Amino acid sequence: MSSLACASRRLPSGSDGPRNRTAGFRRPSLRLLAALLGLLTLAPWSAAQPTVPQVNPLLGAELLARRSRALETDPPPLEGALDPQAYIVGPGDVFAFVIGGRAPTEQRATVSADGLLIVPEVGGFRVAGRPLAAVRSELRSALRGRYANVDTDVALAEPRRFFVHVSGEVAEPGRHVAIPIARVEDALYEAMGEASPLQVFRDRRGERSGRIPALRNVEVRHRDGTTEGVDLLRYYATGDVRYNPYLLDGDVLYVPAFQLDGQAVFVEDRFAEVQAFDFRPGDTAADVLALARGPEALTQLEAVRHVRLLPEGTLDVTVLSAADLAAGRAASLSLQPQDRLLLVDPNREHGRIEVEGAVVYPGTYALVEGQTRLRDVLALAGGLRPDALPRGAYLERPLRRAEEGDAAPARQENLPLEARAALVEQEAYAAGRLSDLSFGSRQFLAREVLSFQRVSLNLEEVLSGDAPPVPLRDGDRLVVPFDPGGVFVIGQVRQPGLVPYRAGATAEDYVAAAGGLGPAATGVYVRETGTGLLRPADGVTVQPGDYVFVDRVPTADSESLQALAIQERQLALQERRERADARARLITTTLGIVGTVLSAVSVYLLAQSVQDSGN
Repeated sequence: MSSLACASRRLPSGSDGPRNRTAGFRRPSLRLLAALLGLLTLAPWSAAQPTVPQVNPLLGAELLARRSRALETDPPPLEGALDPQAYIVGPGDVFAFVIGGRAPTEQRATVSADGLLIVPEVGGFRVAGRPLAAVRSELRSALRGRYANVDTDVALAEPRRFFVHVSGEVAEPGRHVAIPIARVEDALYEAMGEASPLQVFRDRRGERSGRIPALRNVEVRHRDGTTEGVDLLRYYATGDVRYNPYLLDGDVLYVPAFQLDGQAVFVEDRFAEVQAFDFRPGDTAADVLALARGPEALTQLEAVRHVRLLPEGTLDVTVLSAADLAAGRAASLSLQPQDRLLLVDPNREHGRIEVEGAVVYPGTYALVEGQTRLRDVLALAGGLRPDALPRGAYLERPLRRAEEGDAAPARQENLPLEARAALVEQEAYAAGRLSDLSFGSRQFLAREVLSFQRVSLNLEEVLSGDAPPVPLRDGDRLVVPFDPGGVFVIGQVRQPGLVPYRAGATAEDYVAAAGGLGPAATGVYVRETGTGLLRPADGVTVQPGDYVFVDRVPTADSESLQALAIQERQLALQERRERADARARLITTTLGIVGTVLSAVSVYLLAQSVQDSGN
């Protein structure tokens, strides 16, 4: 008999028709029954979906909704089977229950917002905040007690989604959608504009200025009031997931910032590559070496020099030999901010050279300073390709720190142009202070000194054995250009570009092949590839890869160039006036001298005439 029929039987006697039945539904017991019927339509064993958190539109609702949809349509990959001991159950997790028998069924239930899991015909269970292993064990026992004669089981069908909060040195602070299998790195990846936290760290560190995300001191604050410090760089260096823990519901991640001039420790190797890391309280030399060189660093170094600047301005140096490193002394050497670890590798005489361009196997090769020759390196690189241009090859050699002196800052390419120009002016003054060079000559000298050094090289002679052997040094860079198969004609010509090479052709022939001179053309020059020598075209033999440059009458293409052109014209006009004034002064002086001589001669002749007439 239906519940509705039962309710109608309990109507008071003397009630009439539909009015009385309707009034019966107004009783509290029947209202409760109607509410229960409504709840049954939303029973947990229906195909439940994870609860989507409600988002305040003022807090980035569109962005959060997009990320939530992305998790639904493209769930993140798993690292493997979930660890039931590590996974913490929370609101929104969906469990699946399998009940065997002749007609096996699967039911699903979702953990409610208050942490309760209601299993139909079994009961309710407080599961939020408990490990998955404990929850699953309790549910299995309850199912076996309810369904004693059939097989039953329970599993986590769908992990929930929740919010974490990220603040500090990130591009997008605020709330971010996460799932329980996500780790700290995943949240930072989202908060840093979907960029790798490690890449952001390296980019900021390379700028050597401003605030750098302190990935070794990420602070994770849990809802229960506990705080966890995360060393994410240690995770990147070792792959140990203990340094990249799972996220929990409502976690707050704070990424502090540090600066190189006060809160960093440094590691420097023999290639003068300096790595900076944010200092973490309790750091030892072993910790930082693992960040710089990986877990096997202590077995791959010959020695480590620990340098600390003391308050009185002196240096305290501690040397850890290979035996000390093997004995674990690096783990007991405590560090402080601004400490430096100088690494001493085995085979210190070994260096490296980069070979680029038209060789068979371009790349980086080992060398022994003072022994390895250029021909040896070319042999390691497989020799020259058929389309190589040996006469255009050059060898770059960076100055070492002991050789740079005061000019070192001007070689830093990351300096602003204005700062580099100021350093050139300063170097020009210093270079010409004890010389008679003009101001322009001093500036030219300064720019030459501050430029990247090149080793004078003729690769054709080196390969033929006619030239002395070229010794190589650590950090050298050999560039072998490709043969373009012609001559570049640029400047004030009608059709600038690459003109096919013709043996014996002159610069004028190449200009004619490029359409002839332009309307404002002046002089013609040839720039030799490799040496960069620029000479007038008359009598110069043009070779493949050379440039034929046609100059033009100076014009002003911009406001600054126009001002420069006006200044040049004014200087030229002033120079012409000075030359004209000098000629006029010379003529005046000469005429004065001639007049004086003529006057003296006239007086002398007059005196002689008077004397002769007296005789």
